Amino acid sequence: MFDWKYWLKRALHRLAKKRFIPSVRYCLERSHHVQRNHRGHAIIAFGWRYRKPDKRNYPLKQILPRRVRRLPSSFDLRKENLTAPVGNQGNEGSCTGFAYYAMKGHEKVSGTYPEHGISPRHIYNAARAAEDRLSEEGAYSEDLFKYGLKVGVCRWDTWPYHAHVDSTRWPPPDTAVQEAPDYKIQSYAQLNQAGEDVIENIKQTLHQVKSPVYMGTAWPKSWVSPPRGVCPLPSDGEDIVGGHAWVIVGWDDREQHLIAENSWGAFWGDRGFFAFPYEAFGWFAKYGYDCFKGMDAPSPKPPGPDPDPLIRFLRELIEWLQKKLKELESRK
Repeated sequence: MFDWKYWLKRALHRLAKKRFIPSVRYCLERSHHVQRNHRGHAIIAFGWRYRKPDKRNYPLKQILPRRVRRLPSSFDLRKENLTAPVGNQGNEGSCTGFAYYAMKGHEKVSGTYPEHGISPRHIYNAARAAEDRLSEEGAYSEDLFKYGLKVGVCRWDTWPYHAHVDSTRWPPPDTAVQEAPDYKIQSYAQLNQAGEDVIENIKQTLHQVKSPVYMGTAWPKSWVSPPRGVCPLPSDGEDIVGGHAWVIVGWDDREQHLIAENSWGAFWGDRGFFAFPYEAFGWFAKYGYDCFKGMDAPSPKPPGPDPDPLIRFLRELIEWLQKKLKELESRK
């Protein structure tokens, strides 16, 4: 069957002199893009879309005013058990939802992290609904953060993720709406503001907030199946196989690389994680990239313990005496 939409998109990209990526799915065994109905081979999926960040976005200093002068030479959130379990988006272009899910793993610091984490399905569908694009795959990063700031997101157990199950459902289930405010963010910042050292901003955030940093970038072909999860510096003009969102969880100055968590399952890379060189940011910048950090809204304080019976009796006695005094004064 002739796919006129595919060829129309390809022609428009050619006219605009833009790279054309035919699918969000990529077959590891055949080393090329495939459609959703492809079976029998290992497939990875992308889904991050680039849009120039809003100039009104907060810089990091707005949400993290203090700077640590001497950072350690290495840092890894995995060693402190502050990363979310490695997710697997399957063959759906939902990487932005999974990157947001992984970023919210820092709720382990405050003890509010729900079992299995928050729902990638909820936040991913919300972003596409905001764009009126539920029938398409992929999302813009800022739409996730705006929804997380205004509404929040429910727990994974409330709205579980399965690739292409509920992928066009909106509005969300009632229980998801009721639960979402418990997992809001109170602000977010763009770490790659013009004139700022993005790597330094990432390190400061990781060390002080104890929380992953959200990234969205073009994904080079040499990073599709990196041995032991060590990604090389992309070469100039290297093929881009997709746009992908993921999170940074650490760094190592001796190796001159950052450590990141992906959403292609624990069998990819180094048990779902990978390392990439500091210099890769120069390559990212050629195509535009996202680097955001969401700060959690303070969770409501749990009710305190019941007061001592004697204290409760004395309080009630004082209230009763005050009431009687007012009655006597009113009779005068």
